[in-house]
Amino acid sequence: MNALYLIGFVQSIFFIVLILTKRKKQLKDYLLSGYILILGLNLIFMYWMETGFHDTNPLVIILDFAYWVLLGPLLFLYIEITTAKKPKLKWIHLIHLFPLVFILIAFSDYFRTGLNSSFFNYRSNSPLFIAGYLVWMYNSPIYYIILIFKLRKHRRNIKTYFSTPKNVDLKWLNYLLHGFAVFLFFLLFSGLIIRLLKLEVTLNSYHFTWLIMVIYIFGIGFYGYKQKGIFSEFEIKNNEEPIDEKIKETEQNLRSNNRQYLKTGLHDEEALIIQKQLELIMKRDKPYLDYEITLPKLANLLNTSSHKLSQVINEKYNTNFFEFVNCFRLNDLKILLTKTENAEIKIMALAYDCGFNSKSAFYTFFKKETSLTPTEYRNKQLATVEV
Repeated sequence: MNALYLIGFVQSIFFIVLILTKRKKQLKDYLLSGYILILGLNLIFMYWMETGFHDTNPLVIILDFAYWVLLGPLLFLYIEITTAKKPKLKWIHLIHLFPLVFILIAFSDYFRTGLNSSFFNYRSNSPLFIAGYLVWMYNSPIYYIILIFKLRKHRRNIKTYFSTPKNVDLKWLNYLLHGFAVFLFFLLFSGLIIRLLKLEVTLNSYHFTWLIMVIYIFGIGFYGYKQKGIFSEFEIKNNEEPIDEKIKETEQNLRSNNRQYLKTGLHDEEALIIQKQLELIMKRDKPYLDYEITLPKLANLLNTSSHKLSQVINEKYNTNFFEFVNCFRLNDLKILLTKTENAEIKIMALAYDCGFNSKSAFYTFFKKETSLTPTEYRNKQLATVEV
């Protein structure tokens, strides 16, 4: 089964080369390449363990220390940059190297006195060593938990900017994150499960975790090559704060019930003008029929800024951009569903005509707003018409 490790490592190098030879590389491509490299180093270390190279060169354990404690931070940074308006690394991101520095310090006794034996046979009662071991083992699982909450928060923010979740990379990021979790689970708990269930440990069961790793590398290499940044279409002017900061200020000002928004400078009079223009353009031009309509696009049609438009939608309609736009789509669809001449037309075909572009999001939103499925609503309305 040593070939399994080599295959996984070679394919990780292949995908790294593929990603780094893209014509238009972004920061997130370099981070994904680094993440894949760390996964590949994981496999080459296992190959050295199986072939005995580690036994004669115990210092390579440093590689094990590094890749295992860097997996979580690199995944965090990739998701952070992919979902950012202005994707760039900052000095604060160096904090993610702290776990690695800490465990190297905590394991310093091993480097001084224990290199004549395998680290896995080394024992120390030093509180620093024990703390370092715990950080080493559970750093990546803790990052996984942090990223779950990060993506949940970001999913809510998506509705501030987009009218449809389709083509937004959250699905890819969820696959990336939860695929990592599957690997973590089998790596950390498969041995415990085998002992608890008193299963016979075979060569295949030992290598199953690493087979998952190989499949995971293939999946993220193949699909990660094609991914775009979620907010890549948003261009921020040099003198304008990022949209998410403006939205945050808007929400804070709304909670304080100020007549004039202190930081955004939007007066009641201007808000009313934007509201009237918004209602006019939504009824006259129906921009919501464009399934790719976004907050900046709609703001551009109104000759206003994204943060002011979002502020008006939040305050005047007590909703977010996603729900505001989809309510217009829903109203159009309701009319179509009541017409007998549309009775034989598929509901999703009508939904697409109204601007919906995601089947799952459409059904979820329809049920939430009407307490009925689209089919139930149509049947109820047509039955009323026939009577």
